[in-house]
Amino acid sequence: MSTFSAEADWRYALGRLQHHHSHFVQEADALNRQNKLVIDRQRDELARWQAYYQASQLELKTLTDQLTK
Repeated sequence: MSTFSAEADWRYALGRLQHHHSHFVQEADALNRQNKLVIDRQRDELARWQAYYQASQLELKTLTDQLTK
């Protein structure tokens, strides 16, 4: 194998590794964005359920107070 051939093989292998690395980074970025969206949606849903819970607790207290009068 000539030096030129070995160098060409190394350059090709390096190019493939760089391509795969770039692809993996893009996939990781896409997954990260997707995870952030899911987390934001879950945070919004949790806030909504907390508001429902607080409202139901207030209603329960009001009804309990009315019954004990």
